[in-house]
Amino acid sequence: MKEILRITKGKNAQTISALGKLDTSKDWKITIEEWSCSRTISQNKMYWDLLTEIGKYLGYSSEEMHSLMAYKYLSYKSNVMDKEITVIPSTTKLNVKEFSNYISQVKSFASELGFKNNTNTHSGAFQDFQDA
Repeated sequence: MKEILRITKGKNAQTISALGKLDTSKDWKITIEEWSCSRTISQNKMYWDLLTEIGKYLGYSSEEMHSLMAYKYLSYKSNVMDKEITVIPSTTKLNVKEFSNYISQVKSFASELGFKNNTNTHSGAFQDFQDA
């Protein structure tokens, strides 16, 4: 059983109630972390539009650009049975701040290759990232 409860500014009665209902004959793992919002639909659209434009400039599809950028900026090394592997986490797991940093890296990379994004269609969505 996995349940996510959100404690909002001191309103924790629901969480305390849920903890009180746990089966005391079992061991439980409880994780508490700061709540963070994930990106919005408009922010996601801006990201994919950006990848499409960069892909056109470089000769790749948006899906290829997504994979390349995730590998370049999000991947890390891990060991599985003493074998080193490269893990590429999903961008859907990034919170607003992490996604904003990731988008900045993608834009910087494209800019270094001479890409200039002349469309301002989603500038507000990108501003949302920066303000989060």
